[in-house]
Amino acid sequence: MIKEVAAQVPFLVYSGDVDAQLPHTASEWWTSHLGFRQVKKWHPWQSAGSYVGGYTTVYEHGFTFATVKGAGHMVPQYRPLAALELVK
Repeated sequence: MIKEVAAQVPFLVYSGDVDAQLPHTASEWWTSHLGFRQVKKWHPWQSAGSYVGGYTTVYEHGFTFATVKGAGHMVPQYRPLAALELVK
């Protein structure tokens, strides 16, 4: 179902890189196995000007997977400014 929705509307999946409940590697795995063509390889995204906020991979159909550095399971709670920057 996620693949069908993500093919129709922009879709962002994000994970904190220190999440002990659901590791970002698990989210990265399932997002990379949806079958969407990768249009921009794993690269850093910036927060607060020059700070590396995490890393992101962009796929076709506006589907994006991103990590947030230093964030646990509740990304907006751990890194509120970076989370806001990510969704802008």
